[in-house]
Amino acid sequence: MEKNVYNGLQDPATQTELAVLALYAQAISHPYMRQVQGPGTEQVNMLELGPLHFGIQEHMEKIIEDPGLLLPPYGSYQSGAMDGKPWNSPEVVDAIYQLSPSLPHLKSVLVAFFEGALVTWQRFTAEFQEGGLVDQTTAQEKEQAWMPPTNDVNEGALGALRTYLRKKPKTTMHQYNALAMFKFNDTAAFVQHIFVAEDYAYACQEAHKMDSNHLERERKAAIIAYKEKQVVERRAKIVLKEQQKTQAKAQLAGLVQVEEIEHVTIDMTVAQLKDQLEIYRTLVDGIPLKSHLKTKAAMVDALKVAIGKYKAHNRMDATGS
Repeated sequence: MEKNVYNGLQDPATQTELAVLALYAQAISHPYMRQVQGPGTEQVNMLELGPLHFGIQEHMEKIIEDPGLLLPPYGSYQSGAMDGKPWNSPEVVDAIYQLSPSLPHLKSVLVAFFEGALVTWQRFTAEFQEGGLVDQTTAQEKEQAWMPPTNDVNEGALGALRTYLRKKPKTTMHQYNALAMFKFNDTAAFVQHIFVAEDYAYACQEAHKMDSNHLERERKAAIIAYKEKQVVERRAKIVLKEQQKTQAKAQLAGLVQVEEIEHVTIDMTVAQLKDQLEIYRTLVDGIPLKSHLKTKAAMVDALKVAIGKYKAHNRMDATGS
């Protein structure tokens, strides 16, 4: 697999696509995220980001007009990055610049990508345009309808856990939860301001108690026990379903099959109709599902059709033999 990936990366067309994606990230994505997710952006109101969105689109138009702002030999972060700040990954840009002589279509693909991205930006920021919903909102209304520029509040906790465990995979959930609460509640400041020697001693004693209780071992044991319970329940359901199928087959085997259409009448009970339909489900295809046969009349019609199919099938077999 690694060899296939390596060989694929030697393809100039693939290299061109990856280079364009990387340059877009350096020129647009990272500068944008620095302004909506970087330090000091906790109180940024998404509804106030109209000028930023328009600035991005203006910069993209400049690059479409003059790709040399971003591409070698004259491209630089001063002209290529939307905010004019150093590249987020200068080594990536350097690698692309070194590779560019072997990518003859890099310029045209870059322009095409930025043109498509610009259309998308314009579509997603239409409400910020003049006359749009956000544009017509007053400053007070924007403040009242304040919303964060990213969805980090909803996704950040899980992402933080995944990142932390990638670095320290042996951390237990109890340890991670304790660290997360410690940071979120700014416990360090509280401890420094309030704690005395007795408090430190008490906290150490409680920590020792928690360690000796083997909480992580119990948590993992509970997870294993729950999964084992699920396995047992699934197996029991399978066994029960097979028993029900066997019982149903035995019940159908003891019934007299109605073989003539004229014998199917509205006088038959619903239970009788259902039993006959089940018999014919094993003999012919195309019988409607039970959920589609909601009336007695529908069951009668379906049974007549099934009998007709069955008799026609038997006639064909007899003719063929």
